[in-house]
Amino acid sequence: MSLSDWSSVASLVSSVAVFISLIYLAIQVRQAERNQQASIRQGRATRAVDIILAAGDPAYADALSKGTAGDAAISQVELGQFAAIYGAFLASGEDTFLQYREGLLSDAVFASFGESWRQTLAEPGVRALWKLRRHGFEAEFAAFMDKLMADAPSSAAGDFRTAWKAEVAAQKAR
Repeated sequence: MSLSDWSSVASLVSSVAVFISLIYLAIQVRQAERNQQASIRQGRATRAVDIILAAGDPAYADALSKGTAGDAAISQVELGQFAAIYGAFLASGEDTFLQYREGLLSDAVFASFGESWRQTLAEPGVRALWKLRRHGFEAEFAAFMDKLMADAPSSAAGDFRTAWKAEVAAQKAR
């Protein structure tokens, strides 16, 4: 074999090595993207659970019940508690919206998020809080939430406890 032939073989081997390196790099980038999305999902879940657990604290039960329903008998302290917990929900919602806009969340996750807020925005107290707080959020998020509120059922779904009891009775009758 001549030196020219060895040069051609070396060039071929080099090209194959570069190709294999590119495949490896593509696999690594894809894995890094999956890890990032898993981390985002875990962060969202942790944040949601923390807010839900805070909302489930008996010290806040009356505040959330009265605030969500728009009960005129809500005290100043209860209103503050309600506004703080729903303020946390809204901040979390804005972050979810921005993550979706940046392509970091799937369409399915975002659709579920939107439907959850559409139902929540049927509650008169939540609607009122949003109208009073919307100016503090990113403009596109505010427009998104305004649309969800416009599409929300005209009245709240009713008393969850009563609906839950009816469903329990139906399940026991099976």
